[in-house]
Amino acid sequence: MPGIATQFVILERTIDRLASSGNATLSGIATLMQQNLPYAYLGAVGPALADFIPGDPIDPNMPSLGNSPYTSVWTQVLAIAGGDGTSADPGALYVIGKFKFFLSKIIGIVDDEDLGALKDMRDSGEVDEIETLAAALKSIVDSMLPRVAAIGSGITQGMKPVVNSGTGNPTPPAAAWTAREFLHWKRSGTFAKSLLDRATGSGDPRFLAYAYGYLCAYSGAVSGSPFVNSTIGSSYRQQWWRYRWVTNYVDTWVHGRYNCGATMTGDTPNPAYKEWPGLCDAKLQDRLSFGPIDPVDIMQRVRTGTPFPTVLPNDFGQFWMDAWSNAYGAPPLGSRFNAAALNGAMIMTWMKLWFQTSGEVIGCNQAPPMAPPGDCGGAPSWVDPNVPGDNGGGQQPSIPEPESDPDVGEIISGIILALLGAASLFFGGGLAGAAAIGLGVALVIDGATEINWAKLRCDLYWLQMYLYNGLKALHDLLTLGAFSHPYPAELAIDSTTITLLGIPYTYNSGKRLTKSRVLFPEQLTGKLHMDADGRFPAKTSSSGLGDWVQMPTGIEQPETTGYLAREYPTFFVDDDG
Repeated sequence: MPGIATQFVILERTIDRLASSGNATLSGIATLMQQNLPYAYLGAVGPALADFIPGDPIDPNMPSLGNSPYTSVWTQVLAIAGGDGTSADPGALYVIGKFKFFLSKIIGIVDDEDLGALKDMRDSGEVDEIETLAAALKSIVDSMLPRVAAIGSGITQGMKPVVNSGTGNPTPPAAAWTAREFLHWKRSGTFAKSLLDRATGSGDPRFLAYAYGYLCAYSGAVSGSPFVNSTIGSSYRQQWWRYRWVTNYVDTWVHGRYNCGATMTGDTPNPAYKEWPGLCDAKLQDRLSFGPIDPVDIMQRVRTGTPFPTVLPNDFGQFWMDAWSNAYGAPPLGSRFNAAALNGAMIMTWMKLWFQTSGEVIGCNQAPPMAPPGDCGGAPSWVDPNVPGDNGGGQQPSIPEPESDPDVGEIISGIILALLGAASLFFGGGLAGAAAIGLGVALVIDGATEINWAKLRCDLYWLQMYLYNGLKALHDLLTLGAFSHPYPAELAIDSTTITLLGIPYTYNSGKRLTKSRVLFPEQLTGKLHMDADGRFPAKTSSSGLGDWVQMPTGIEQPETTGYLAREYPTFFVDDDG
């Protein structure tokens, strides 16, 4: 099915269409959803809510499946990102935010040539705080490798479907299905109807808004899944992480196009893609406003295994589970799949949307700093942490040499070297960054009589460039890994190449991921269908890390027709045809 952002657009367009229909019954439905929007939006999330629902919903003889595989992956992502800034491991997002704050403050001080403000930073302990922050950052870097390995394993193996061995049937046995598989693969219409029947019987406007929103999601899935599958080259079952990656591009296109009223002439948008609103700071999590959710608190709870706060009303959870039991039968006694689990699934869905669309993670559309402040010479070799140094890791900043009297020299050197050390630790410099911090604190320039403010401004400018390049690399990695959406401007490029530690990596993008493909079985790709883009469906992913960005090869039997049109998403979102 399409991603959540696309389903939200479908919901919003449906409400608008019902409201302007001139039919009292239909406009009444629109009004009811408008008055209960959080429930309507939660309904529009549709079966994707079950991405975060624990397993074991069906077979009492099966051991608990525990968390869903997708939950396990996002738990690791949030464990890296999260933290409240008070522990030895304060979280990557906290450190990035602090680093930006300190850099911005010091640049302002140096621009004003304010010696008093520099001394205040030392006397207030802010320089010491930078050192502490950098030391905590080293802990994050040291612990990141096993966490990243767990994420990779969760994607490549944890989410790989269990095979019906020996039967020749590529569909996993039902006893191993998660709630997500049931809602997508079996009696999906029965469940949707059960929601609507129970909501109607209750007369509760919240339940009705949810049921109507769910019907929008159901319609979006029926109409949009073949479109998305054609771009993937297969279905979610065979290419589970390629599905996540492709839907991020489709979501970016749909959100941008419908929120700015763009038109397409062939493959050319008006206005241009770079002018489309993006998802990075769309704040989609605010649509699910059932109560206050503190993302820092939730990330800390994820790290420590502490239960989530209750946000969804209990009666709603019971309403949902009753609809489930009607469609699929009640979960076995003692199952972790229960009404309370819906609350956790909603919070994790909120957290995913916050991570992807709040703009609070690494920022949006990072712009490089303006031209160097004066004659700073050529860019130092360390300015791009993606370019490997002699040790095979990212380049490390060199030690700046501010000139000053001893007292001020200690202040400036300590601050800048601490920042540089923190940067090199975060972007891969490793232990050398910690050494630079120690050196910066101890450094005193003897014999100097005045500060070379121009030199300091250049040092800080190159540090800004270093931060810009590092954050851009993080955006590229998160987009490549399917954890964040591309920027709309990136949709204009049909083949993208990024460089990671000196290695160029090229993958399809642009219209190759936002436009459907014409796919026929082999026996139909003769003279009648010479314009076919390929065959369908591709075999199950080989589970190699990063394989999802390449078109899958090999065909699972029996083949079938994947899609008959080469169109943009308007084809399934609102084309009356």
